[in-house]
Amino acid sequence: MTGAQVKALQRSLNKFTNRFLKYVTPLRVDGDYGAATKKRIKAVKYYLGYPKAERNAKADAELRWRLRHPKRYNRRYAPLRRLTTAARRRVRQRKAAEKDHAQLAQHHGKGFSVFDGKTVAAWMVPWLQRSRREGWRGTVVSGVRTPEYSEHLCFQMCGRPSCPGRCAGRSSNHNMLPSQGEPFGALDVSDYANFGRIQRQIGSPLRNALGARDPVHFSVSGR
Repeated sequence: MTGAQVKALQRSLNKFTNRFLKYVTPLRVDGDYGAATKKRIKAVKYYLGYPKAERNAKADAELRWRLRHPKRYNRRYAPLRRLTTAARRRVRQRKAAEKDHAQLAQHHGKGFSVFDGKTVAAWMVPWLQRSRREGWRGTVVSGVRTPEYSEHLCFQMCGRPSCPGRCAGRSSNHNMLPSQGEPFGALDVSDYANFGRIQRQIGSPLRNALGARDPVHFSVSGR
């Protein structure tokens, strides 16, 4: 795909998540068909009712049609079974995200803070602020999460409470108590390559040890 085509796809993905899901950070519309965009495609396919075997990062004609018509029946692209599954998954996401948001908001200013509209470990905020001053142009996509919401994301990814090497579920570093400080907590960010370079440059403890498996993820352990 050309850069213009990728931008159009990113806008369509953002339109879908803004309309049907809760508290999902929009993708950067930058024309980069990279890890963040591919990860979002896989997630959106889950909420469009795709079965596990078909939740890849391909942006084919079927996905583009489904993004334009997420509720419309189509014998080839969207049989009734998939539409029903999709609606059920989206309802679960909205309920889980609302609960997650409400629970975390109770602890803002008490070990948790807010950056880019996301709950993050308070000790990370100075590093995020400095990263932005040093040229990071991305945003926090995910910070602190409840164990329940982390588990929900694993079901989205692999259909299980945890996915070895990919999604830790209730044991994720994203899950932390407000009474815990450094080194607890984790972040997922956009503009992740630049973010990682800046962390090394400024002496931040945040790093990524997962490589291509999850390049957007940063924590003290890197996992």
